[in-house]
Amino acid sequence: MKLNTLDIEAIAADKELAAFVQSILINLKLLSGTADGKVGAQTRCAIAELLQITKSQVLTPELLQLKSLPQPKLDLSKGDFAARIAKYMLAQNYWIDERHNNIVYAEGCNSDGKPNADTMNEWNDLRLILRVENGIPKISNCWNATTEPGLKYTINPLNPGGAFRVALSQYKAWSVGWHKTHEALVQVGEIKGYRDRNKDGFRTGDTVVIGSDFGVNQHWGYDMPQVDGASAGCLVGQSTRGHLEFMKIIKSDPRYQANNNYVFLTTIMDGSKL
Repeated sequence: MKLNTLDIEAIAADKELAAFVQSILINLKLLSGTADGKVGAQTRCAIAELLQITKSQVLTPELLQLKSLPQPKLDLSKGDFAARIAKYMLAQNYWIDERHNNIVYAEGCNSDGKPNADTMNEWNDLRLILRVENGIPKISNCWNATTEPGLKYTINPLNPGGAFRVALSQYKAWSVGWHKTHEALVQVGEIKGYRDRNKDGFRTGDTVVIGSDFGVNQHWGYDMPQVDGASAGCLVGQSTRGHLEFMKIIKSDPRYQANNNYVFLTTIMDGSKL
């Protein structure tokens, strides 16, 4: 590999180099999928994003030695819910984008930031949009949601191995698409989860699964009073109206407007840890 030849066309012409660059971008959560050495729109977009984040003009060998993206310097002195979310994300080395919306799910957490009992089948999780304004994290939008399957699919799972429960982490894995009857963020990248074979509603002791084809989408919950059949393991906002607001925000992102196949980063966290 010729690491001193780093313009985009030179990378595209060298499959080994392209695969190496892709592996770095995947590790930095700027690219999803596998490092196949094929430089398409997603790889080009990820390179452009890396240059913007690092305020660089060209892709240098030094940039390809990064183990994580440089985090923004944030003012967390307010100690409010947004600051606690940002503090937790920084502690977990989750990327916080100071230029764009951050999609966050807080499991077992009320809108005031206080943890709840996280009872199965209830809309007791949050779907949030976290923004950074002048170095201060702020929650611009918040909706009731679930990060877990409802009772219907916990007891009668679609997969014989058990209902899917997403592992709490940060993933670059969703693009704008369609979930059944409506627009949603659909899974296109790899995520980790658990199969609840014993149907107890917990992740502890469950089989770990990793894949990009679980169909774990971010969709609406049909305004149902309880989760029930609204989720088989997806990331679901309870209200139709709230979901439409969510998708409008997502589609206003300049990265999506430049590339309607853009893959969005999403963070799922334990609300009791905030």
